[in-house]
Amino acid sequence: MRGKRMKAAVAVAPGKMELLDVPEPAPAPGEVLVRTRFTSPCGSEHHAYLGEFGARIRFPAIFGHEMSGVVEQAPGGCGLSAGDAVVLDPIISCGECPACLDGRTNACRRLRLTGIDVPGGYGELVAVHPEQLVKLPPGVSLEDAAMAEVHGIGVHALRLGGIEPGDRVIIIGAGKLGLNILDVLREAASGALIAVDVDPFRLGKAVEIGASHAVNASEAHAAERLLELTGGDGADLVIEAVGSFRETSNPPPVALALEVVRQAGRILLLGQGEHSAGIHWRTLVWKEARIITSRTSRGVFPRVLRMMQEGRLRPQAAVTHKISVEEMPALFRLMDEGSNGLVKALVHF
Repeated sequence: MRGKRMKAAVAVAPGKMELLDVPEPAPAPGEVLVRTRFTSPCGSEHHAYLGEFGARIRFPAIFGHEMSGVVEQAPGGCGLSAGDAVVLDPIISCGECPACLDGRTNACRRLRLTGIDVPGGYGELVAVHPEQLVKLPPGVSLEDAAMAEVHGIGVHALRLGGIEPGDRVIIIGAGKLGLNILDVLREAASGALIAVDVDPFRLGKAVEIGASHAVNASEAHAAERLLELTGGDGADLVIEAVGSFRETSNPPPVALALEVVRQAGRILLLGQGEHSAGIHWRTLVWKEARIITSRTSRGVFPRVLRMMQEGRLRPQAAVTHKISVEEMPALFRLMDEGSNGLVKALVHF
């Protein structure tokens, strides 16, 4: 007899996604079974789908690490019950490496993510460890909670970046990550918030969300304009949130960040593109600028959900497309095309 089946958007091969009927996951002892309600594809999943993660991804693959849902079944004593509304914290850490022993599980040497390394929220059901799930507080919808992971990356990064009241901040990259960081920054900084990108549509979204200025990096003299907007000194904090970039006459994102950060300022790196940085080391040393890196997040989901509950975040601000899971193959073809008015998509089941 054939076992229970479910609907899933499956990356069947690099660059090819199909909607398929697949076996439901069988939870291991101690795992929780969650029924997906919303998921939101991110740039990392698109790169994985294209085959850019190499041997890390085994096709066919079910991605989806940004997701919210409802508990279908849970083992006794785990603090969760059937019917609980939850959001997924996708991190799976080893608990043994130096980073984990230091409490920095997001920097685990053997870090895995539900929805990247193991099946995730592109399927109707997903089996996860109970410690990966956070209950939603009253007033936070499953739709908004699906955006908690990307906002959590912003909260974690800004903690590391040491944001101060009145800081002048430049965000290079107004995509999925950059726009959600901008949303968090509205609560944390009172100085200039300047968005930089090469896509006019995304720059317009940045202004809608709260950027005080928007600068197109593909235009001549972009760096000079950024210095002008920061009083000639440069920004206190420059955030690089570019996953990939187009070759233009301007410097690569990290090199631009160094050019427009002030003396003794901070550069916060989140983008995970494969491009070379192009840093001029003498300038870095003479500026005594600090370079800080940030990867995913840790322990911030309750704070993010509380900020949503209090109305201090706008989870849907960067969402440009709302679709059903049946439309996922078409969505990924749209992502393949690049600049087309797509920033962040929300997928419902």
